[in-house]
Amino acid sequence: VKIDDGSGILVQPNSKDYTYIFTAKHVLQKVENTERGEKKSIYKDKVEIFTFISNKEKIIHDIELDKNCFIHENEKVDIAILKVAFVEGINNISLLDEYDSLSGFLLSGFPNRLSQVNEIHEQYSNQKIERFVSNTDINLRVELNDTNLGYNKIVGYSGGGIVIENKTNIYLIGIQSEVKSTHHADGQIDFVPIKYFNEIIEFNSNSLSEIHTFRKSTFILDWFNPSIEKKKKKIEVSLSSIGDRYITYNKKELEKLNHEVPIEKYFKYLTVGEDLDFDKYIDRL
Repeated sequence: VKIDDGSGILVQPNSKDYTYIFTAKHVLQKVENTERGEKKSIYKDKVEIFTFISNKEKIIHDIELDKNCFIHENEKVDIAILKVAFVEGINNISLLDEYDSLSGFLLSGFPNRLSQVNEIHEQYSNQKIERFVSNTDINLRVELNDTNLGYNKIVGYSGGGIVIENKTNIYLIGIQSEVKSTHHADGQIDFVPIKYFNEIIEFNSNSLSEIHTFRKSTFILDWFNPSIEKKKKKIEVSLSSIGDRYITYNKKELEKLNHEVPIEKYFKYLTVGEDLDFDKYIDRL
């Protein structure tokens, strides 16, 4: 989604009453001068949100932040969750909290350099992530494939998702927060990992519903990577945190859950709480 001059991403919790928008907190703020002449960030009263699903533009007007915005208790964590009316068609976006590689991940959003394009969906863009650079207490820094991207070409991506996609699903690992430098960005950005969004949800459990989160992802990042041979002989996968809805004991039951289980075509049986013996359970293709 496009939020004023920034970005965000729609995420569906375990509820059909509302939908979340994950974004960067500073996208919802503006800078004003104090009486002493100092600059101070304050929240906007409202933001205007544009989104599109299957190239169909939808405008979510005038979200009042005082009623619909949830932030982290640590003020240094630059993220926010907006709670908006239910949006259909986004059940293919899942959260991913652990991963072994950033290969294949993309920075996605609405850079300001495309803001003059008339159609919202044509303002959307993504950049391939090349490598991990460093981490702080909160953020992770990564380098984009295009190291020549400066601040003026990255600005607007703030709040955009760090994602990896396959043919049917999108996995979200974090939200872009800032660039390495406004003067010499060198294609490097910082993002806030998805675990901090889950902490906001947990802290506001009376108002926000949980979102299923993949905790162990070797099988996602490796198995869905088209460069990996389909008939791998050995891989260790822990299913201990996948969640109750992934428990299944026969293939017929598994096929009924086809729309919820993106890995169903690879595994005959899944049982929560045990390590997966790849050779024993893999569906030979």
